[in-house]
Amino acid sequence: MTDHFDGIEKLKTKEQRFEALVRMGCIACHIAGLGHTEPCIHHLLGIKYRATGKKAHWRHTIPLCPTHHDGKHQEYPSAHHRPHLFKALYGSQEELLAETNKRLLK
Repeated sequence: MTDHFDGIEKLKTKEQRFEALVRMGCIACHIAGLGHTEPCIHHLLGIKYRATGKKAHWRHTIPLCPTHHDGKHQEYPSAHHRPHLFKALYGSQEELLAETNKRLLK
């Protein structure tokens, strides 16, 4: 797996990263052209990001609004409830992490 953290040394703590993610807003809403939406912090899913029963490391996080994070809205799929459609519309977790980190560098 490619490390998507090159150049993000300024975000040395979990708190700094999470504050920056909140300021950024939901990455899926940005991709969909919906503008800034107050996000939740989404820890990436899957065994490559976490040990069994543990959340992913705080560096493996992206900002998602409540609807895109775990909502059950028909028009906007969520990462938790309709992950295949979410991926088809917004990209894979790896792609969203890379895009999030790219935007953090701006």
